[in-house]
Amino acid sequence: LRPDCPEQERAYADALAVLLMDGPVKAQEAWETICSTWKRDPYAPLFYAMLLRDGFDGQGNPGEGQKEAVRVVEAVLKERPGSQAALFMRALLEEVAPSISPETVEIARRAVAANPFSASAHHLLGHCLFRTGDYEGASAAFKESENLCLAWEKAENVPPALDDAYFRSILYRAVSEFCAGHYKKAEAIASRAASVPLDKKHPLAPGTLLQLWEARTLPARLMLARPGLPRQALVLKAFPGPLPKGFPDLSNGMTAVASQYMGACYAARQGRTDAVASAFDKMSGILRLLMDGADAARKQMSVSYWARCLQTGSLYSSEIRSLMFPDSANVWMSEAIRSQRFSSLLLPPVVPYPAEWVLARAYLKSGKFRECADMCEQALKRFPNHAGVLETLDKARSSGK
Repeated sequence: LRPDCPEQERAYADALAVLLMDGPVKAQEAWETICSTWKRDPYAPLFYAMLLRDGFDGQGNPGEGQKEAVRVVEAVLKERPGSQAALFMRALLEEVAPSISPETVEIARRAVAANPFSASAHHLLGHCLFRTGDYEGASAAFKESENLCLAWEKAENVPPALDDAYFRSILYRAVSEFCAGHYKKAEAIASRAASVPLDKKHPLAPGTLLQLWEARTLPARLMLARPGLPRQALVLKAFPGPLPKGFPDLSNGMTAVASQYMGACYAARQGRTDAVASAFDKMSGILRLLMDGADAARKQMSVSYWARCLQTGSLYSSEIRSLMFPDSANVWMSEAIRSQRFSSLLLPPVVPYPAEWVLARAYLKSGKFRECADMCEQALKRFPNHAGVLETLDKARSSGK
Protein backbone atom coordinates (compact mmCIF):
# COMPACT_ATOMS: atom_id res chain seq x y z
CA LEU A 1 0.00 0.00 0.00
CA ARG A 2 3.04 2.31 0.19
CA PRO A 3 2.84 4.93 -2.58
CA ASP A 4 6.60 4.73 -3.19
CA CYS A 5 6.47 0.95 -3.77
CA PRO A 6 6.90 0.12 -7.49
CA GLU A 7 3.82 -1.20 -9.22
CA GLN A 8 5.48 -4.51 -10.07
CA GLU A 9 6.42 -5.14 -6.45
CA ARG A 10 2.85 -4.38 -5.38
CA ALA A 11 1.64 -6.92 -7.95
CA TYR A 12 3.93 -9.55 -6.41
CA ALA A 13 2.61 -8.76 -2.94
CA ASP A 14 -0.98 -8.92 -4.14
CA ALA A 15 -0.38 -12.28 -5.83
CA LEU A 16 1.13 -13.66 -2.64
CA ALA A 17 -1.86 -12.41 -0.67
CA VAL A 18 -4.21 -14.16 -3.12
CA LEU A 19 -2.25 -17.40 -2.65
CA LEU A 20 -2.47 -17.18 1.15
CA MET A 21 -6.12 -16.17 1.30
CA ASP A 22 -7.75 -17.80 -1.73
CA GLY A 23 -5.49 -20.73 -2.60
CA PRO A 24 -3.35 -21.80 -5.58
CA VAL A 25 -6.08 -21.84 -8.26
CA LYS A 26 -6.90 -18.16 -7.80
CA ALA A 27 -3.20 -17.37 -7.40
CA GLN A 28 -2.53 -18.86 -10.85
CA GLU A 29 -4.58 -16.04 -12.36
CA ALA A 30 -2.65 -13.42 -10.37
CA TRP A 31 0.73 -14.71 -11.48
CA GLU A 32 -0.44 -15.14 -15.08
CA THR A 33 -1.43 -11.46 -15.04
CA ILE A 34 2.05 -10.49 -13.84
CA CYS A 35 3.60 -12.60 -16.60
CA SER A 36 1.51 -10.91 -19.30
CA THR A 37 1.98 -7.41 -17.89
CA TRP A 38 5.77 -7.59 -17.41
CA LYS A 39 6.78 -9.92 -20.22
CA ARG A 40 10.52 -9.73 -19.49
CA ASP A 41 10.18 -10.58 -15.78
CA PRO A 42 12.36 -13.71 -15.42
CA TYR A 43 10.83 -14.90 -12.13
CA ALA A 44 7.06 -14.49 -12.38
CA PRO A 45 6.77 -17.41 -14.86
CA LEU A 46 8.53 -19.65 -12.33
CA PHE A 47 5.98 -18.83 -9.62
CA TYR A 48 3.23 -19.39 -12.17
CA ALA A 49 4.68 -22.79 -13.13
CA MET A 50 4.94 -23.80 -9.49
CA LEU A 51 1.23 -23.17 -9.05
CA LEU A 52 0.29 -24.90 -12.32
CA ARG A 53 1.92 -28.24 -11.57
CA ASP A 54 -0.53 -30.99 -10.68
CA GLY A 55 1.71 -34.05 -10.50
CA PHE A 56 1.31 -37.46 -12.06
CA ASP A 57 -1.48 -40.03 -12.17
CA GLY A 58 -1.31 -43.66 -11.01
CA GLN A 59 0.23 -44.71 -14.32
CA GLY A 60 2.93 -42.05 -14.08
CA ASN A 61 1.44 -39.75 -16.71
CA PRO A 62 1.76 -36.00 -16.07
CA GLY A 63 -1.39 -33.95 -15.55
CA GLU A 64 -2.30 -31.11 -17.87
CA GLY A 65 -1.10 -28.57 -15.33
CA GLN A 66 2.20 -30.42 -15.07
CA LYS A 67 2.67 -30.30 -18.86
CA GLU A 68 1.85 -26.60 -18.97
CA ALA A 69 4.27 -25.88 -16.10
CA VAL A 70 7.06 -27.59 -18.06
CA ARG A 71 6.23 -25.52 -21.16
CA VAL A 72 6.30 -22.29 -19.14
CA VAL A 73 9.70 -23.01 -17.57
CA GLU A 74 11.23 -24.25 -20.81
CA ALA A 75 10.16 -20.99 -22.47
CA VAL A 76 12.11 -19.11 -19.77
CA LEU A 77 15.14 -21.35 -20.33
CA LYS A 78 14.98 -20.70 -24.07
CA GLU A 79 15.37 -17.00 -23.33
CA ARG A 80 17.80 -17.44 -20.41
CA PRO A 81 19.55 -20.84 -20.70
CA GLY A 82 21.89 -20.04 -17.80
CA SER A 83 19.23 -18.97 -15.29
CA GLN A 84 19.90 -20.87 -12.08
CA ALA A 85 16.37 -20.20 -10.83
CA ALA A 86 14.78 -21.56 -14.03
CA LEU A 87 17.10 -24.59 -14.12
CA PHE A 88 16.28 -25.31 -10.49
CA MET A 89 12.52 -25.02 -11.14
CA ARG A 90 12.71 -27.21 -14.25
CA ALA A 91 14.35 -30.04 -12.28
CA LEU A 92 12.01 -29.44 -9.33
CA LEU A 93 8.97 -30.06 -11.56
CA GLU A 94 10.06 -33.72 -11.80
CA GLU A 95 10.57 -34.04 -8.01
CA VAL A 96 7.97 -36.77 -7.44
CA ALA A 97 7.77 -38.23 -10.94
CA PRO A 98 7.61 -42.05 -10.99
CA SER A 99 11.11 -41.98 -12.48
CA ILE A 100 13.70 -39.24 -12.86
CA SER A 101 15.11 -39.03 -16.37
CA PRO A 102 18.81 -38.54 -17.18
CA GLU A 103 17.81 -35.20 -18.74
CA THR A 104 16.39 -34.02 -15.42
CA VAL A 105 19.57 -35.04 -13.61
CA GLU A 106 21.59 -33.07 -16.16
CA ILE A 107 19.39 -30.00 -15.60
CA ALA A 108 20.00 -30.32 -11.86
CA ARG A 109 23.75 -30.46 -12.53
CA ARG A 110 23.45 -27.30 -14.63
CA ALA A 111 21.62 -25.61 -11.74
CA VAL A 112 24.57 -26.45 -9.48
CA ALA A 113 27.06 -25.23 -12.08
CA ALA A 114 25.13 -21.96 -12.42
CA ASN A 115 25.49 -21.35 -8.67
CA PRO A 116 27.93 -23.77 -7.01
CA PHE A 117 27.47 -21.97 -3.67
CA SER A 118 23.75 -22.78 -3.49
CA ALA A 119 23.14 -25.44 -0.86
CA SER A 120 19.61 -25.96 -2.16
CA ALA A 121 20.90 -26.68 -5.68
CA HIS A 122 23.26 -29.36 -4.38
CA HIS A 123 20.41 -30.82 -2.31
CA LEU A 124 18.14 -30.93 -5.38
CA LEU A 125 20.86 -32.72 -7.34
CA GLY A 126 21.25 -35.20 -4.48
CA HIS A 127 17.51 -35.88 -4.52
CA CYS A 128 17.50 -36.49 -8.29
CA LEU A 129 20.50 -38.82 -8.05
CA PHE A 130 18.89 -40.70 -5.15
CA ARG A 131 15.75 -41.27 -7.18
CA THR A 132 17.81 -42.72 -10.06
CA GLY A 133 19.67 -45.11 -7.75
CA ASP A 134 23.02 -43.29 -7.80
CA TYR A 135 23.25 -43.35 -4.03
CA GLU A 136 26.95 -42.58 -3.81
CA GLY A 137 26.55 -39.60 -6.14
CA ALA A 138 23.58 -38.47 -4.05
CA SER A 139 25.59 -38.75 -0.86
CA ALA A 140 28.36 -36.59 -2.35
CA ALA A 141 25.83 -33.92 -3.40
CA PHE A 142 24.21 -33.88 0.04
CA LYS A 143 27.65 -33.57 1.61
CA GLU A 144 28.29 -30.44 -0.49
CA SER A 145 24.99 -29.01 0.71
CA GLU A 146 25.89 -29.80 4.34
CA ASN A 147 29.25 -28.07 4.02
CA LEU A 148 27.69 -24.95 2.53
CA CYS A 149 25.09 -24.87 5.31
CA LEU A 150 27.76 -25.18 7.99
CA ALA A 151 29.79 -22.41 6.35
CA TRP A 152 26.68 -20.21 6.35
CA GLU A 153 26.07 -20.93 10.04
CA LYS A 154 29.63 -19.90 10.85
CA ALA A 155 29.63 -16.79 8.65
CA GLU A 156 26.30 -15.51 9.92
CA ASN A 157 26.63 -16.80 13.50
CA VAL A 158 23.44 -18.83 13.12
CA PRO A 159 22.66 -21.73 15.50
CA PRO A 160 21.86 -25.18 14.02
CA ALA A 161 18.30 -24.83 15.30
CA LEU A 162 17.68 -22.23 12.60
CA ASP A 163 19.39 -24.21 9.83
CA ASP A 164 16.88 -26.87 8.81
CA ALA A 165 18.62 -27.20 5.41
CA TYR A 166 21.64 -28.74 7.16
CA PHE A 167 19.53 -31.40 8.84
CA ARG A 168 17.62 -32.17 5.65
CA SER A 169 20.85 -32.83 3.78
CA ILE A 170 22.63 -34.85 6.45
CA LEU A 171 19.57 -37.05 7.08
CA TYR A 172 19.15 -37.66 3.36
CA ARG A 173 22.87 -38.46 3.09
CA ALA A 174 22.61 -41.09 5.83
CA VAL A 175 19.70 -42.78 4.03
CA SER A 176 21.60 -42.62 0.72
CA GLU A 177 24.52 -44.46 2.28
CA PHE A 178 22.13 -47.07 3.69
CA CYS A 179 20.59 -47.68 0.27
CA ALA A 180 24.11 -48.07 -1.15
CA GLY A 181 24.72 -50.85 1.38
CA HIS A 182 27.14 -48.85 3.52
CA TYR A 183 25.31 -49.58 6.76
CA LYS A 184 28.01 -48.61 9.26
CA LYS A 185 28.74 -45.36 7.42
CA ALA A 186 25.03 -44.55 7.26
CA GLU A 187 24.65 -45.06 11.00
CA ALA A 188 27.72 -42.95 11.74
CA ILE A 189 26.32 -40.06 9.68
CA ALA A 190 22.90 -40.40 11.34
CA SER A 191 24.54 -40.47 14.77
CA ARG A 192 26.34 -37.23 13.98
CA ALA A 193 23.03 -35.56 13.14
CA ALA A 194 21.40 -37.02 16.26
CA SER A 195 24.23 -35.77 18.50
CA VAL A 196 23.68 -32.06 17.75
CA PRO A 197 22.48 -30.59 21.08
CA LEU A 198 18.89 -29.38 21.26
CA ASP A 199 18.64 -25.59 21.56
CA LYS A 200 16.35 -24.57 24.45
CA LYS A 201 16.14 -21.05 23.06
CA HIS A 202 14.50 -22.31 19.88
CA PRO A 203 12.16 -25.22 20.77
CA LEU A 204 9.96 -24.73 17.67
CA ALA A 205 12.62 -23.62 15.18
CA PRO A 206 12.79 -25.46 11.81
CA GLY A 207 16.05 -27.22 12.61
CA THR A 208 14.89 -28.20 16.09
CA LEU A 209 11.75 -29.84 14.72
CA LEU A 210 13.85 -31.96 12.36
CA GLN A 211 16.04 -32.99 15.27
CA LEU A 212 13.03 -33.98 17.37
CA TRP A 213 11.04 -35.85 14.76
CA GLU A 214 13.71 -37.27 12.46
CA ALA A 215 17.32 -37.02 13.60
CA ARG A 216 16.98 -38.32 17.16
CA THR A 217 15.62 -41.72 16.08
CA LEU A 218 17.31 -42.17 12.69
CA PRO A 219 20.36 -44.14 13.96
CA ALA A 220 18.09 -46.75 15.58
CA ARG A 221 15.70 -46.83 12.62
CA LEU A 222 18.58 -47.47 10.23
CA MET A 223 19.83 -50.32 12.41
CA LEU A 224 16.38 -51.90 12.45
CA ALA A 225 16.23 -51.62 8.64
CA ARG A 226 19.36 -53.71 8.08
CA PRO A 227 18.90 -57.08 6.32
CA GLY A 228 20.37 -58.76 9.41
CA LEU A 229 19.42 -57.29 12.77
CA PRO A 230 22.36 -56.21 14.95
CA ARG A 231 22.45 -57.09 18.63
CA GLN A 232 19.50 -55.55 20.44
CA ALA A 233 21.83 -53.90 22.96
CA LEU A 234 23.39 -51.86 20.14
CA VAL A 235 20.00 -50.68 18.90
CA LEU A 236 18.87 -49.77 22.41
CA LYS A 237 22.03 -47.74 22.83
CA ALA A 238 21.20 -45.84 19.63
CA PHE A 239 17.75 -44.81 20.84
CA PRO A 240 17.41 -41.23 22.14
CA GLY A 241 17.11 -40.47 25.81
CA PRO A 242 14.07 -38.79 27.38
CA LEU A 243 12.98 -35.58 25.71
CA PRO A 244 14.04 -32.55 27.78
CA LYS A 245 11.30 -30.35 29.15
CA GLY A 246 10.28 -27.39 27.05
CA PHE A 247 10.25 -29.16 23.70
CA PRO A 248 7.08 -30.26 21.82
CA ASP A 249 6.26 -33.66 23.30
CA LEU A 250 4.20 -34.94 20.35
CA SER A 251 7.55 -35.78 18.72
CA ASN A 252 7.88 -38.61 21.28
CA GLY A 253 5.50 -40.43 18.94
CA MET A 254 8.33 -41.28 16.54
CA THR A 255 10.38 -42.78 19.36
CA ALA A 256 7.37 -44.80 20.56
CA VAL A 257 6.63 -46.09 17.05
CA ALA A 258 10.24 -47.16 16.48
CA SER A 259 10.42 -48.73 19.94
CA GLN A 260 7.40 -51.00 19.37
CA TYR A 261 8.73 -52.00 15.97
CA MET A 262 12.06 -52.91 17.54
CA GLY A 263 10.32 -55.05 20.17
CA ALA A 264 8.37 -56.92 17.49
CA CYS A 265 11.47 -57.57 15.35
CA TYR A 266 13.47 -59.13 18.18
CA ALA A 267 10.50 -61.03 19.58
CA ALA A 268 9.93 -62.58 16.16
CA ARG A 269 13.58 -63.59 15.92
CA GLN A 270 13.25 -65.33 19.31
CA GLY A 271 10.01 -67.07 18.32
CA ARG A 272 7.95 -65.19 20.92
CA THR A 273 4.73 -64.79 18.96
CA ASP A 274 2.83 -63.50 21.98
CA ALA A 275 5.31 -60.63 22.34
CA VAL A 276 4.98 -59.82 18.62
CA ALA A 277 1.19 -59.64 19.01
CA SER A 278 1.61 -57.44 22.08
CA ALA A 279 3.87 -55.05 20.15
CA PHE A 280 1.26 -54.85 17.40
CA ASP A 281 -1.48 -53.98 19.90
CA LYS A 282 0.70 -51.30 21.49
CA MET A 283 1.60 -49.89 18.07
CA SER A 284 -2.10 -49.67 17.19
CA GLY A 285 -2.74 -47.76 20.42
CA ILE A 286 0.12 -45.36 19.74
CA LEU A 287 -1.18 -44.66 16.24
CA ARG A 288 -4.69 -44.01 17.55
CA LEU A 289 -3.30 -41.49 20.02
CA LEU A 290 -1.19 -39.88 17.33
CA MET A 291 -4.15 -39.55 14.97
CA ASP A 292 -5.87 -37.50 17.67
CA GLY A 293 -2.89 -35.15 17.71
CA ALA A 294 -3.70 -33.01 14.66
CA ASP A 295 -4.41 -29.89 16.70
CA ALA A 296 -1.28 -30.38 18.80
CA ALA A 297 0.76 -30.87 15.62
CA ARG A 298 -0.51 -27.57 14.23
CA LYS A 299 0.28 -25.73 17.46
CA GLN A 300 3.75 -27.29 17.52
CA MET A 301 4.44 -26.41 13.86
CA SER A 302 4.84 -30.11 13.10
CA VAL A 303 2.00 -31.19 10.81
CA SER A 304 4.25 -32.59 8.06
CA TYR A 305 6.46 -34.47 10.55
CA TRP A 306 3.41 -35.78 12.39
CA ALA A 307 2.05 -37.10 9.07
CA ARG A 308 5.40 -38.77 8.31
CA CYS A 309 5.33 -40.40 11.75
CA LEU A 310 1.88 -41.83 11.02
CA GLN A 311 3.12 -43.15 7.66
CA THR A 312 6.10 -44.79 9.37
CA GLY A 313 3.93 -46.37 12.05
CA SER A 314 1.45 -47.65 9.46
CA LEU A 315 4.20 -49.32 7.45
CA TYR A 316 5.77 -50.78 10.59
CA SER A 317 2.34 -52.14 11.60
CA SER A 318 2.07 -53.98 8.29
CA GLU A 319 5.53 -55.44 8.81
CA ILE A 320 4.64 -56.59 12.32
CA ARG A 321 1.52 -58.28 10.94
CA SER A 322 3.68 -60.13 8.44
CA LEU A 323 5.94 -61.25 11.30
CA MET A 324 2.89 -62.55 13.16
CA PHE A 325 1.50 -64.37 10.11
CA PRO A 326 4.41 -65.04 7.72
CA ASP A 327 2.34 -67.36 5.49
CA SER A 328 0.05 -64.46 4.61
CA ALA A 329 2.71 -61.74 4.45
CA ASN A 330 1.48 -60.79 0.98
CA VAL A 331 -1.91 -59.83 2.47
CA TRP A 332 -0.42 -57.58 5.15
CA MET A 333 2.21 -55.94 2.95
CA SER A 334 0.04 -55.30 -0.11
CA GLU A 335 -1.53 -52.13 1.33
CA ALA A 336 1.87 -50.88 2.51
CA ILE A 337 3.24 -51.40 -1.00
CA ARG A 338 0.32 -49.53 -2.58
CA SER A 339 0.53 -46.62 -0.16
CA GLN A 340 4.31 -46.10 -0.07
CA ARG A 341 5.26 -42.78 -1.61
CA PHE A 342 8.32 -41.64 -3.49
CA SER A 343 10.68 -39.54 -1.43
CA SER A 344 10.16 -35.79 -1.64
CA LEU A 345 12.83 -33.20 -2.21
CA LEU A 346 12.95 -32.07 1.39
CA LEU A 347 13.35 -35.37 3.23
CA PRO A 348 14.30 -38.98 2.50
CA PRO A 349 11.62 -41.68 2.40
CA VAL A 350 10.07 -42.55 5.78
CA VAL A 351 11.84 -45.92 5.69
CA PRO A 352 15.11 -46.50 3.79
CA TYR A 353 13.80 -49.33 1.61
CA PRO A 354 10.88 -50.19 -0.65
CA ALA A 355 8.02 -51.98 1.10
CA GLU A 356 8.27 -54.71 -1.56
CA TRP A 357 11.60 -55.73 -0.04
CA VAL A 358 9.89 -56.84 3.18
CA LEU A 359 7.59 -59.15 1.23
CA ALA A 360 10.47 -60.37 -0.95
CA ARG A 361 12.39 -61.49 2.14
CA ALA A 362 9.31 -63.27 3.47
CA TYR A 363 9.04 -65.14 0.17
CA LEU A 364 12.75 -65.99 0.31
CA LYS A 365 12.42 -67.35 3.85
CA SER A 366 9.50 -69.59 2.83
CA GLY A 367 11.32 -70.92 -0.24
CA LYS A 368 9.19 -69.09 -2.81
CA PHE A 369 12.15 -68.05 -4.91
CA ARG A 370 10.30 -67.01 -8.08
CA GLU A 371 7.87 -64.84 -6.10
CA CYS A 372 10.83 -63.33 -4.23
CA ALA A 373 12.61 -62.47 -7.48
CA ASP A 374 9.46 -60.93 -8.96
CA MET A 375 8.93 -58.81 -5.87
CA CYS A 376 12.56 -57.64 -5.93
CA GLU A 377 12.11 -56.56 -9.54
CA GLN A 378 9.10 -54.49 -8.46
CA ALA A 379 11.09 -53.04 -5.54
CA LEU A 380 13.88 -51.89 -7.83
CA LYS A 381 11.44 -49.75 -9.82
CA ARG A 382 10.91 -47.66 -6.70
CA PHE A 383 14.46 -47.81 -5.31
CA PRO A 384 16.80 -48.51 -8.28
CA ASN A 385 20.07 -50.25 -7.36
CA HIS A 386 19.07 -50.63 -3.68
CA ALA A 387 21.87 -52.78 -2.24
CA GLY A 388 19.66 -54.80 0.09
CA VAL A 389 17.14 -55.59 -2.64
CA LEU A 390 19.89 -56.58 -5.07
CA GLU A 391 21.35 -58.93 -2.45
CA THR A 392 17.94 -60.55 -1.87
CA LEU A 393 17.38 -60.87 -5.63
CA ASP A 394 20.75 -62.59 -6.03
CA LYS A 395 19.88 -65.07 -3.27
CA ALA A 396 16.51 -65.82 -4.87
CA ARG A 397 18.03 -66.45 -8.27
CA SER A 398 20.85 -68.62 -6.98
CA SER A 399 18.50 -70.62 -4.72
CA GLY A 400 15.93 -71.10 -7.46
CA LYS A 401 18.34 -72.70 -9.91
